[in-house]
Amino acid sequence: MNVQNKIKYIDAFAGIGGMSLGIDKVFSPEETECVGFIENSKHPMAIYNKHFPNRTNFGDIETLNPRDLPDFDLLVGGSPCQDLSVARSNRKNLDGSKSKLFFNFLEILLVKKPKYFLLENVNSMTPKSRDRISNFLGVEPVMIDSALVSAQNRKRLYWANWPISQPKDLEVFAPSVVAWSRSTRYKDKTTGRVYSSPGPNRKKYAEERERTNGKAHTLTTGRGCGSLSSKNYIDGEILTPASCEHFQTLPVCWTLGIPLTARYKAVGNAVTVMVIKHIMSELKKHITNQ
Repeated sequence: MNVQNKIKYIDAFAGIGGMSLGIDKVFSPEETECVGFIENSKHPMAIYNKHFPNRTNFGDIETLNPRDLPDFDLLVGGSPCQDLSVARSNRKNLDGSKSKLFFNFLEILLVKKPKYFLLENVNSMTPKSRDRISNFLGVEPVMIDSALVSAQNRKRLYWANWPISQPKDLEVFAPSVVAWSRSTRYKDKTTGRVYSSPGPNRKKYAEERERTNGKAHTLTTGRGCGSLSSKNYIDGEILTPASCEHFQTLPVCWTLGIPLTARYKAVGNAVTVMVIKHIMSELKKHITNQ
């Protein structure tokens, strides 16, 4: 089925183009047109421009005047999660310098009033932050785990103003991946309660665990797309950038051409393309059924 009227969209927090890739997997060039993207990080911009040349970049979302944007029908974006994620201690939630950029996304919505929007962020944010975002956007999020469409466990929240179902479990596995983690949580054998070990007892209760069920831990922005407490290995080695791209369902070598550490960071910050494809399929279904 074809969309009768071309959908014009803005790709906010564009990164390396995961949202645009997902859109392109569902809609033909005759059905959609990207009228601009918003990104101000050097290396992601280089990758985006390489794969999507001749698109207008509106730069820094903090200084952008939404009235300078062309009219469009769809706003997509994954706003920064650093201050919302459970991975950060002492997180400042929506008051943090990174995650407060959500409000710039919201301002664009309020000023330009596109017909459709999609926002992605971490599932591990506090219930209060989740409720605040939902109240501002006027919709509740849908949690989708990338493990349904890839070999990576990655729970994310998606706010959209069209119905989104859960993707079909494609049963994708990577038999060679070993997911390692270290946790300072411990379980009381008598009560079964789980505690987080404070202060000097932290090392005493640290547990190391390995999982070999074919699903990688959530990719992060560090070396090998891992962190101090969570890593993925293949044949005893941390993941290469190409492996990380595979787990994010990006085309292999998509980020080739920027420094190694920048590749890991860019992929760790990206969306899972196959999840976006599913969500965009739901949008197409919604539009054609209207």
